[in-house]
Amino acid sequence: MSTMLEDLTLQAMKLSPTERTELMERLADSVLPALPFHPAWEAEMALRVAEMEAGITASIPAEQVLAELRGVSSEAIPRPPMKAGEATQIVLNVARAPVSIRAR
Repeated sequence: MSTMLEDLTLQAMKLSPTERTELMERLADSVLPALPFHPAWEAEMALRVAEMEAGITASIPAEQVLAELRGVSSEAIPRPPMKAGEATQIVLNVARAPVSIRAR
């Protein structure tokens, strides 16, 4: 390993785990091309963005959705009472969320 690479590694290890993850992603992005999404996912993402911009749908923080799916008490996450069908819609939105997996 070159001296410069060794120095960079030592410096990188001083970063927080979050910062190291960001650095790792930046380095990977610099050498691995991003894989394109399937056209059906591109269309789905465009539809969702358009719906959000039009105010038809709204985003829900992932922490809230995961907590609700895990059955965390409603006191843990303050939110207004759900209307009929909203829980089902949350689950469907999570299930329909596009996932990007890059081969490394």
